[in-house]
Amino acid sequence: MQFSESWLRQFVNPAIDSKALGHAMTMAGLEVEEQRSVAPPFSKVVVAEIISAEQHPDADRLRVCRVNAGPGFENLQIVCGAPNANYFSRAASRCRSLTSMSGERRPWF
Repeated sequence: MQFSESWLRQFVNPAIDSKALGHAMTMAGLEVEEQRSVAPPFSKVVVAEIISAEQHPDADRLRVCRVNAGPGFENLQIVCGAPNANYFSRAASRCRSLTSMSGERRPWF
């Protein structure tokens, strides 16, 4: 049987790391054959809430969205290719840097 560690930790969440949790399960009589990551580590990804979504004026398949991506990033404009990007939807968002209203570029995080 395969299941994610996050699913398991919803029911039981001891204060030990992943490797120790696998070992504890094996010692309890549950055979753990393999532990692996399903995705490579990533950072600078947040869940952003769409405040508004409008059709892009120059492209049929793009939408111009205003999003709230957390404190300090409440009104960002993002061009999105998802046809289901709608008002009050949430989506994963990643930015490399931002340009402030004064023209100053700064890292997002």
